[in-house]
Amino acid sequence: MRSSAVGIAAAAQGPFISVYIADPHGHDGDAATRACNARKVIHELERRGAAPADTALIAKSLREPVHSGDHESRALIASRGTVHIDRPLPIPVDCPSVRFSPLPYLLPLLCHAEHEDGHIVVLDDDDAVSIIVTPPAGHEPGTA
Repeated sequence: MRSSAVGIAAAAQGPFISVYIADPHGHDGDAATRACNARKVIHELERRGAAPADTALIAKSLREPVHSGDHESRALIASRGTVHIDRPLPIPVDCPSVRFSPLPYLLPLLCHAEHEDGHIVVLDDDDAVSIIVTPPAGHEPGTA
């Protein structure tokens, strides 16, 4: 996983939409399955009070395939009209997850992504949250 993408999502303003879902690929019914998944996600986001523009953005992203090698699942994180992360995950997500929250939900992304050496430190106090992303050797570190 490229930690820089996590840093970008962490630096953005919320509220955030975080979606972890199975992503069909290589089958005849892929487009229909993606459209069905998109409808379910949008229904849940509307129920939770997400902005219509953001739900439309997520729906559009979910209807399009992730152009990558073999993968089983997909992670999407968006806020305020921008998709910050849209990436395939190499293993299936045990249970689909749709969240609308003040901070991005990153735990499944970190758990399901291909492992590299690197880490994230979250410093939280009463005034602010700082997220420090330390990527693998050879990549630039980031702070949000």
